[in-house]
Order: sequence, then C-alpha cells, then structure tokens
Amino acid sequence: MNDLDELGEFGAAVVAIGEHGALSRAHLRRSVKSTATLLQQLGPRVPVMLMLSGYDNDPREIWQIPEARDYVLNWLQHMLASEGAPAERFVNGAELREACRLAREGRESEIIVRPAGGMFS
Repeated sequence: MNDLDELGEFGAAVVAIGEHGALSRAHLRRSVKSTATLLQQLGPRVPVMLMLSGYDNDPREIWQIPEARDYVLNWLQHMLASEGAPAERFVNGAELREACRLAREGRESEIIVRPAGGMFS
C-alpha cells in the first residue's frame, strides 16, 4: 500500500501510508508491514517523510480531519509496537503524532506548524 517518491523537494523519501477512503485496519496493517520493509531497504540514514494521499483538496490539516488523525495515530502506534520504529524515525513523525494527539484532545491552539507547507503533506 505504500508508494515511495524519490528524494525530492523535501530531501527525504516520501511514503504514502494511507489514502482517503481506504483507512481501514487491514490497510493500516499492510501499510505498516510494507513501510517496515522499506525502512530496512533504505537503512537508518535515509530520511523518510509520511503522507496520506487524497486530502490535497481538503483545506484542513490532517490532524483536523478525525478519520485521518485517528489513522495516523494508530499507524504510528502499530509501527512502534509491531516493527519497533518510533515516530522519531520519520522526518515529520513526532510532530505529527503530537499535533494529532493535541487535536484529538481538543487542544488545537497548542499546535505549532512549521513554515513552508506545514509538517505533513
């Protein structure tokens, strides 16, 4: 399920971990497994950025979309629990996890977004 873009404008491998309309538990498990395989192939030095496909036309940030936010939080939790890869392995993982957590708790005003397009594509 994950698509890898070459190191491009972000200076990192960009991995699609899910797609709008396809955020089921089965999709999540397949994505975690395929991303873990990709991480092994890339090694620890290649930066990896996460993305969800199909949300480009939605003006909200990913953490403002409940189903996307929950999927990301579950994906990061499964990646750590089943594959041992913490959110910090991903260029935008720790920030994304924190933004999703704060939004789920109704604390969006505490989210800090970096300039230049935010933290999550």
